[in-house]
Amino acid sequence: MNNERLAFLLERYKSNRITDLELDEFLNYLAGQDEQSLLAAKVMADLQAEPLKGTDLPPHIAQDIMRNILQSEKKVVELLPGKKSYQKRWVWVAAAAIILLIGMVPVLTRLINKNSDGESISSVLNQNYLAKKNTGQQPLTLSLPDGSIVTLQPGAIIRYDQSFGKSGRKTHLTGNASFDVTKNPLLPFYVYNRQVVTKVLGTSFDIISDPNQNNVSVIVKTGKVQVMENASITMDSSKLAVVIVTPNQKAVYSENSRRFETSLVELPLALKEHVAPGNFKEIAAGSLQFEQSSIDQVLVKLAETFGIEVLVENENLNNCLFTGDLNNQDFFTSLKIICLTINASYEVIGTRVLVKGNGCINQTNN
Repeated sequence: MNNERLAFLLERYKSNRITDLELDEFLNYLAGQDEQSLLAAKVMADLQAEPLKGTDLPPHIAQDIMRNILQSEKKVVELLPGKKSYQKRWVWVAAAAIILLIGMVPVLTRLINKNSDGESISSVLNQNYLAKKNTGQQPLTLSLPDGSIVTLQPGAIIRYDQSFGKSGRKTHLTGNASFDVTKNPLLPFYVYNRQVVTKVLGTSFDIISDPNQNNVSVIVKTGKVQVMENASITMDSSKLAVVIVTPNQKAVYSENSRRFETSLVELPLALKEHVAPGNFKEIAAGSLQFEQSSIDQVLVKLAETFGIEVLVENENLNNCLFTGDLNNQDFFTSLKIICLTINASYEVIGTRVLVKGNGCINQTNN
């Protein structure tokens, strides 16, 4: 059975327009070993692409339900009488019908095991979630129970349970938002957004979701975050993509390729310890002022100020001298000034910068 036919029958089944003959065909194919992975992938894709209508459940919960139904096949069939083929039919019909039969969640959760975080889906469903939505046209800043600050962009929704900050700090985000997380090493802070989970101890970062491009970006301002795939999208947690993102870096997760790409942000800001008090964007006076300083010293100081690794392609570049004041310049403007001075160029490679040029011969000895 090809993907197109399976997708057609599944859509007919979901919309309650399937004929008796089509239903027989559908059930017969569901009983086949070769079709199970195709069906699982199709149903999971539907759940991820279009949240369940008529329910307030966050999308990640629907995905977790689906994932755990698939993983629970062996336990389910042990409880069902009859032939093996009919047992398998029941499991996969239930998986396909999850979109229509969301009202049966309390029954389904009795069949569910633990998820990757050690939290049962039934306990998630029984929690009393609080939801905050920005219905205005301007960013909305909220304070969470643990003191963390979240700024929701228009249309964004954040959900968390009433015990937030006591036994855990898990939030579920729909849309775009900025976070300034209160540090608590004992209770990591989690943000679930589409297929991406962001884990932090205490930092500030942005999450931007682009449904048109099927990607999610995590942009770090301060601290360090771990960004990973949501375990609900795979049956093998060992294959989850995970990256570490530091200040002035961003990780973009592609839902199509299931890969992260890390890079520098468009406008890197000086790290907190290198800025003037009360002004996050202004570099502390004198910190980037140089007088006949060797380029290696200049680049080291620039790297420390912005938290970005800067390398030289040619060691002779370190012989060049630089005089100038870069305190009022952003990172990339500073690089351009340096490179113009020593007849060099630079290239951004991932999260690092490579300075290229012929360099200077024994200039430091003259």
